[in-house]
Amino acid sequence: MGQYTRQSTIDCFAMIHPRWTGLAYAQAVMLFVGLGYYNVVLAYSVIYLAGSLVDPLPWAGDSAHYWKHEVLNTYGSNYNTRYESIDGLGPVQWEIALALLFVWFVVFASLAFGKEILEKVTWVTVLGPVILLAVLLVRVLPLEGALDGIQFYICKFDARVLGSLDMWATACGQILFSLSPGFGTAITMSSYTHPKENVFKACLITALCNSTFSLVGGFAIFSIIGHITYRINASGGILDVQTGQMMATTVADQAKAGTGLAFIALAEGMRTFGSFTNVMSVLFFLMLFTLGLDSTYAWAETFTSYVEDFCRKRSYHFARSTIVACVCIVLYLFGLVYCTRMGNELLDIVDHYSSSYFLLFGVALEGIMFTFDFGWQRFAMHVKLSTLGNPSTPHGQDVVPSWFWRFAIAITVPVLSFGLFVYLFVSDLFKAYEGYPGFLQAVGWTIFSVLLTVTLAGGLYHWTTSGVSCLPPLEQDKTGYAEAFGHSWSSDDDSSDASSAD
Repeated sequence: MGQYTRQSTIDCFAMIHPRWTGLAYAQAVMLFVGLGYYNVVLAYSVIYLAGSLVDPLPWAGDSAHYWKHEVLNTYGSNYNTRYESIDGLGPVQWEIALALLFVWFVVFASLAFGKEILEKVTWVTVLGPVILLAVLLVRVLPLEGALDGIQFYICKFDARVLGSLDMWATACGQILFSLSPGFGTAITMSSYTHPKENVFKACLITALCNSTFSLVGGFAIFSIIGHITYRINASGGILDVQTGQMMATTVADQAKAGTGLAFIALAEGMRTFGSFTNVMSVLFFLMLFTLGLDSTYAWAETFTSYVEDFCRKRSYHFARSTIVACVCIVLYLFGLVYCTRMGNELLDIVDHYSSSYFLLFGVALEGIMFTFDFGWQRFAMHVKLSTLGNPSTPHGQDVVPSWFWRFAIAITVPVLSFGLFVYLFVSDLFKAYEGYPGFLQAVGWTIFSVLLTVTLAGGLYHWTTSGVSCLPPLEQDKTGYAEAFGHSWSSDDDSSDASSAD
């Protein structure tokens, strides 16, 4: 849709039909909110990266204490009682604020001087983690206990978990967050591509590489966790507070999800590398940092394009560096609220109500928009026409298997995404998310309400004002197709096999 319209997400949605303008603006707001907190996670990586240069490691004594009290300076250690007397976020932690400033400076330097510079920087941030992961794998796979971690990773299967909607909601949210559909990023980036670019192929490669890196990365992560478990048990185990006895631990006990895995368990695991402790710690946290930068670049570039479009339509003339600087400064200032003593809890709840709730809802609406207002025929014809004559696709790229993509986009995307959204929504109505205090829950619900209101208000306004699609008539595309291929579009083209794409 982005390549076809040659417009960023907001203008693209408006062209498809004005009723989707509200969804586009809501996605822009969600992107702004996401950028505000996402880089704080990168700031944590910067702090640990700097700490990795010190011998001994700053968290050598107690990694959990270092994370909770030295980095976050969080209120107490008991989640069930520490909120009772807290009515605010607390002061900004200068170390996190400085690290966040560094992250935004890197983003500014990468985006401010044009897409050519960003392209060169992205080569480093994309290939860098691959190289770092390869080094980590070579070092951690031979460790004692690594096999136990790998067996837990790929051999432990519990079919009952497949019936858990919480698991599906988490998995769906993670892959959407990772590939960024629903954020407007893919559509905006596609609008910059060459008109003859094979975006269908590019999307398949991107998704495949993303999941391959995640799966391979799991071998490194669980090798480290297995080694941590081995070292703990070899030293006598851990203290059971109920019995007062030392007990053996398991990989499952150590493989706790969330920020605790990277900044507690794996940070602790860096100590097990002996004379390579600092080197491995630098490699690991540098990999986390560069991986995160890729997402930040895509999101920040997308949001910057919105601002540039806004200025261009109103004949405001600003240098790109000025616009990027303003975007980075505003987002940095908004990010400071997540640098407070309760910033990590605020980050978690904002992520839950925006990137989990609204992301699922928005993706469901995108599936409906594509199916009813953009249309499968327009999509399939454009892909084939735009790739016609390319060296790898002299006869054009077929969208294969067409039955799979039509079913996925028209049925599974909207139905399952909306179903998971409803499930999360109802669950949180009956139980406060993670037991966080009321003022944090209010922030989350307010953000979600704003996103939902913007979406619905935009849709209802243009429905009542009889907005119409600004896309070229479908017959025009069919005429171009007939001229290029010597015959009209038919059901035979819709079910072409892969051989005609070679």
